[in-house]
Amino acid sequence: MCHTLYDLYDEMELWGWDDVQHNQWARALKASNQVNVRPMWYIEDTEHEGKRLSWATTTRSLRRLKARIVKVGGKRNQPKEQAWKLADATQWELLFRGEEVFWKTVGDIRDAAYGSILSLIQETVTTQSSVPLLTREGGPGSGGTKHLWILIPKGINGITECERAILQAWLELVDWTGLEVLTGSQVPRKMKLNMDSMGAMHLFKLMYHAGGGTGAPRA
Repeated sequence: MCHTLYDLYDEMELWGWDDVQHNQWARALKASNQVNVRPMWYIEDTEHEGKRLSWATTTRSLRRLKARIVKVGGKRNQPKEQAWKLADATQWELLFRGEEVFWKTVGDIRDAAYGSILSLIQETVTTQSSVPLLTREGGPGSGGTKHLWILIPKGINGITECERAILQAWLELVDWTGLEVLTGSQVPRKMKLNMDSMGAMHLFKLMYHAGGGTGAPRA
């Protein structure tokens, strides 16, 4: 999920000590992160790091916001979308459900050779909209305005269409402008799978309301 040690250092903000017991590098980076000392290990090439934008970097703002909500006692089944500058209760549920689906499917995505978010298809946004205030990256020139879609392919082994739609809607909360992802920055890939650029958020809303606000359709 992370492409470099520096990426993993940033990721340690969201990991507990129990999560890093299995790996000495992760433990060292967790300790460094806790005391705000960025490692000075020159053992990797960072020249092309931006071109290999990792799934960890891409989704960290969403996962960080959900972690902040949970840390102060926020409950998934007690939406407080206005307090957290979200558009509606659907986006509140999406912060939780989207991360669940992400962890469940990220291995399948990587196995399908989508190791970088930039290897996915991009589509220019034609209607003006913006991502939630607290998921914005604050990068140069970013006001949270959406300028492109990053499209999750249909037909990835191990991922249902329901999961794909949820993940697609979750990624629509990402501030691509703040991450400095430009239109046309896609990394070439030989195999192109079917895409659905429209209606992922709408489909998730239908599922959310059909499930009575639980994020899953009723049986």
